[in-house]
Amino acid sequence: MTRLSAAISDTLLPLEAHFDPGIRARARAQAIARGEDEARAEAIAEAAMVIAASRANARGIRPSPEPRRPDVIRTMAPVALAHALNAPEISHLRTDAPIGSSRS
Repeated sequence: MTRLSAAISDTLLPLEAHFDPGIRARARAQAIARGEDEARAEAIAEAAMVIAASRANARGIRPSPEPRRPDVIRTMAPVALAHALNAPEISHLRTDAPIGSSRS
């Protein structure tokens, strides 16, 4: 479990500059509105933020020059995040639909 957590954390490092707390907040609010419990809503929110960061990084979008708050980056539970990335509730985020569109 420790190795998995470390591998996930290492994979996220290059994406941190692209993490957008607004995407996280919107995804969390949508998960709560759907009736998800707090832990699941947080994992889904973090997964949405990671997916958006990954897209931005892949597209060569320059990250915001503003430093990210440590609590946005370091509160992730890596194993829960890994499970949430494959959750059917956010499968639409893994498409090319813009994050924050009516589909997300």
